[in-house]
Amino acid sequence: MFEFPEKMKALDTAPEEFRSLYREADDGFALNEELAGRLSGGREEAIAHLEQEKESLRSRLSAMEQELAARTATLADVTRQTDRHRVDGLAARAVSAARGSVELLLPHIREVVSIAEEGGKRVLRVLGPDGEPRVCDNGAPFSLEDLVEEMKVSPLFNRAFEQDETRGGGMNPAGGALQAGRVNGHDQSQLNNRIEEIAAGKVTVSF
Repeated sequence: MFEFPEKMKALDTAPEEFRSLYREADDGFALNEELAGRLSGGREEAIAHLEQEKESLRSRLSAMEQELAARTATLADVTRQTDRHRVDGLAARAVSAARGSVELLLPHIREVVSIAEEGGKRVLRVLGPDGEPRVCDNGAPFSLEDLVEEMKVSPLFNRAFEQDETRGGGMNPAGGALQAGRVNGHDQSQLNNRIEEIAAGKVTVSF
C-alpha cells in the first residue's frame, strides 16, 4: 500500500495514478495540501478512503470498457449486415441486367466481392484469387458489372444466363441453319450476322 509521504524527491517511486496528487516544490515534490491535511488527521483512515475511491474508479472504468466493447461488436454486426444487403442488391441488379439467374449466381458473387473502408467510405471491390482487389487493364477497379460480364462468357457460369435467340427462327437470310454456339466459317452471311458474338467468344467458327 502506498503511504502518501508529504514530500518526495522524485515521483517515479509513486504509483502512476497518484502522481497527480503531488506538485513541484523546492526540494522535490509535495503532497496536495488538502490531502496532506486529511492525512495528518488520520493517515490510515484517509489512505483506506483513497484506496476505496481508486477501486471504485477501476470498477467504473471496467464497466465502461465492457459497454464500449459491446457497442463496438453491435456496430460491427450492423455494418456486416448492411454490407451484405448492399452486395446482394448491386449484384442482383447487375445480373438481372445481363439476363442472368440471380439465385444461381449470387452465392458465387458473394465469395469474390468485399466491401471495405477507403477514404472514409464503404467501397465495393472484386477480389482476385490472392484476396487483393482486381483491376482492369487500364488500371481502373474491376467492377461488379465487369465480373458479371466475365461470368457470362465463362464455360462454368454462362449456362446461368439467357442465351441469345437464333435469328429468323433458326435460319439465316441465305436459308442456312444457324446453330446456337457455332457458325459455318464458309458462310459469310452467318459470320457477318454473328460477328459480335464471335468476338466475345460466345460463338465458335467451324470450317
